[in-house]
Amino acid sequence: MRQVTVVGKLYPRRSAPSGVALGRDAPGPRLRDDAARADPSCHRYRSSGLGTRLLTGVIDWARGQGAHKIVLEVWPHNARAIGLYEKLGFVIEAGYRRHWRRRDGSLWDALAMGLVLDEASPGGPPTEPGDGAS
Repeated sequence: MRQVTVVGKLYPRRSAPSGVALGRDAPGPRLRDDAARADPSCHRYRSSGLGTRLLTGVIDWARGQGAHKIVLEVWPHNARAIGLYEKLGFVIEAGYRRHWRRRDGSLWDALAMGLVLDEASPGGPPTEPGDGAS
């Protein structure tokens, strides 16, 4: 399995923000909550299309690498992010109750969203009795 970490970097002296996708060949530890916090200066780029451009670039890159699916997690209260992901074809696949422990000790729920990139390959074995399983 191949895991990819995506980092968006804003360059204040350039005319437009840039994004960087970093690949990693093996599953590894997830980013801690505090490592994934957004810089407050990012707010000026809201509704500018930056998120759409970054995520579209990641999707295109993943397709080019032969990935069959992209998955992500999002806070259930983050309507802006969920709207962006849905706009690009992601669907909510699961909800995780009290999934992430925050620095203050509280436990937050999360949603898993996925975008299937390969609809042509055959699917897995049937899951219902009588639908072709031997």
